[in-house]
Amino acid sequence: MVKLPVDVFAQETVSVFESCRSYRGCIFRIEDHIGRLMASARTVGLAVPSGPDALKRALYGALADSGKKEAFLRITLSPAGLHISVTHRVWPREVYVKGVTLRTATVRKSLSHALYPEAKTSNYGAQMLATLEMPPGIFDVVFVGVDGCVKECRTSNIFLVKEGVLRTPPAAAILEGVTRRVVLEVAPPAGLRCEETPLTRHDFYNAAEVFLTNTSGEIIPVREMDGRKIGAAVPGVWTRRLHQAFKRAVAGYLKERKRHHA
Repeated sequence: MVKLPVDVFAQETVSVFESCRSYRGCIFRIEDHIGRLMASARTVGLAVPSGPDALKRALYGALADSGKKEAFLRITLSPAGLHISVTHRVWPREVYVKGVTLRTATVRKSLSHALYPEAKTSNYGAQMLATLEMPPGIFDVVFVGVDGCVKECRTSNIFLVKEGVLRTPPAAAILEGVTRRVVLEVAPPAGLRCEETPLTRHDFYNAAEVFLTNTSGEIIPVREMDGRKIGAAVPGVWTRRLHQAFKRAVAGYLKERKRHHA
């Protein structure tokens, strides 16, 4: 049997990708997404065929070809090359009005010293197994690590609010979302102190508010987790305020990019 070098084996089995969102023809935080794509590729041993500027041009070229202004873009880097898809993804209004339900997965997140969760790769084995467990009516599953602490959902980061403090699992050993980063930036000016700290399911069951963040859904309120009702009202006061602050951050980013390219 011929043994392949480790880097060749990795390139044959793993791809990396990023999901971006375009608002009015401007790809929000494109620099962050490209930076994470390149970091993920470096971690799994994939060579990036071009630099950040060329990747930006490729994304904007695909967006222009699609004719869309409001769009969801997926850029994938694999041994076969670079592929970009442009679609339209919008969550139903009731998701934001009524909130969603979560269920803890029996599948545990991989140990960080066995698989790097900080890299956004095609290795979605845990997510696929957890999806098979989802009963009807469950929006997403929550992953808990071997330490008993909540890590993240299948395609979202997770936050809670309690006693005037916004808390979320530490960035280490999770996929640090771009939307997650923006929320942590806009929360303090809005009057909410932030903590990145280990959290158990007990913390989430007893939170005043819980919400998810990701590129396509932005900020999604949670009304129930493992059969426990979350908070007194959904969406919570801070969930609404943070979503408004996030929208302002998007508007500010678009305005700055327009001024820069004027």
